[in-house]
Amino acid sequence: IVREANAFYGDQLLAVVLTAFVCTVISLSAIVIYYLHENVTGTINAGILCSSHISLLLLVAYLSTNVTESADEMVRTVCRLINMETDDELRDQLEEFFLQLSKQKVELSACGFFDLNYQIVTPMAGAITTYMIFLIQFESLK
Repeated sequence: IVREANAFYGDQLLAVVLTAFVCTVISLSAIVIYYLHENVTGTINAGILCSSHISLLLLVAYLSTNVTESADEMVRTVCRLINMETDDELRDQLEEFFLQLSKQKVELSACGFFDLNYQIVTPMAGAITTYMIFLIQFESLK
């Protein structure tokens, strides 16, 4: 099921994450430019836009992490159900399902390039900061 979900949604997730990342960098640079030119309205508008893109990145990371945590909880629940007094046919089905769940880690990914979870937030913040430093330096040279 996870492979099918990643195959179906992977390209869409990659497009959303990359678009939000690029738009975050652009809107942050717009904030700096508007601020340097003392354009209060532009600064506020760019800040709102930047906040929405950052919120989108955090939401995707949160929901992807939530899917992984829910799958881990399902493994524990199936294990508890196996240990309960159940009929043999149900126990066999639960054991087969448990083996399937434990063989494959449930993680959403962006076309296999990177896993989507909270761990992606820190490298993205670092990359955004690096791009912002370059953009501010180029803007200050003008």
